Amino acid sequence: LLQNAEHPRPDIAVVYLNRVTDAQEEKGRNAFIESYRRYRPALAHQFYVVNKGFAPEHLPIQYELFSEFAPRFIQVTDEGYDLTAYQTAAAFIEEPVVLFLNTYSEPLHEGWLEKLHDAFRSPGVGLAELAKPRDVHQSIGPTGFMIETERFRRLAASPQLTGQGEAHRFEEGLASLTRMVEAEKLTTTVVWKSAFSLLQN
Repeated sequence: LLQNAEHPRPDIAVVYLNRVTDAQEEKGRNAFIESYRRYRPALAHQFYVVNKGFAPEHLPIQYELFSEFAPRFIQVTDEGYDLTAYQTAAAFIEEPVVLFLNTYSEPLHEGWLEKLHDAFRSPGVGLAELAKPRDVHQSIGPTGFMIETERFRRLAASPQLTGQGEAHRFEEGLASLTRMVEAEKLTTTVVWKSAFSLLQN
């Protein structure tokens, strides 16, 4: 399909992981929707919603909840972990840069996507994470991370997530992904949420 010359395809995909199996996750989803509505980025991007583990009869309400944002929907099973869903979703993403956001992500300020993208575009950066300062000392994965789509597909294809241990080694703090990026002579930048008040979880 030809793109409208006045509305070229954006370079950034913002991918939200929509997983609701309990009241806490439902609260997280609702908070994300409200905040994304309030602080919808001015920076051009394509919004995706990954519906993880929903039965077919429960999908229409998810479509309705997100409809105002004109997203592209991707359905995945509830097998595996967040990374498993990101791996599946990456095959459908057309934009060259992707931001993955977990279920509890919540934008808090205007310009949150712009600030993260600016950090990602710094010379030599291959991965930009949204994290809390305590992530340095505790095994808590980041709220989200931005990376080139093709690089993520290639690097995330390596882990065989046959158990919780393998997923944790790749996901917690994205330590393994960080090492893979650094092995390509690139650096990782961390956008602290306390410093920028971009997202919370």
